[in-house]
Amino acid sequence: MINSKKIILILAFFLLLTAGFFLKVRFLNPPTLITITGEGKVKVAPTMVKFTITTLNSGESATQVIADNNNIIKNLVSILKNFGVLENDISLSYVRVVPPQTTLGQTSSQAVNTIDATLKNLAKFDNLVLSLYQGGAQSVSNILFTTENSKDLEKQAVNLSIIEAKKKS
Repeated sequence: MINSKKIILILAFFLLLTAGFFLKVRFLNPPTLITITGEGKVKVAPTMVKFTITTLNSGESATQVIADNNNIIKNLVSILKNFGVLENDISLSYVRVVPPQTTLGQTSSQAVNTIDATLKNLAKFDNLVLSLYQGGAQSVSNILFTTENSKDLEKQAVNLSIIEAKKKS
């Protein structure tokens, strides 16, 4: 009986010793980590511009402001097409109709619409913006000059940064 207790005690001691060694190696002596950074640059001229057009209209009834805003949207889409924006590069992205808030003293309904568009002829952008404002746009925002193959360019930059990092190591 005493021998079995001694054996169990010795086994428990070795089990705790092994677990302690594992914990020390695992958590107190973490593996050495070396970080090497690299930079990759790809420079290109933009080939297109993406932007958002917002319209806002107020009136006596929701029905009237929706109709008025729809006419403004049709006019703005026509202007976009006249400047060479393709149909699949035009999308109505937001529509909001707000009834009068009488508790706030408002007496008119409002309609807000936004159009997202992409123009691929940058030389026309300035005149397009002016025409959009003349056609009823309240704002032209979220302007982003970019390229059609931006994902490929990002991959090229990542590959160049990896090559530079490998040279440093």
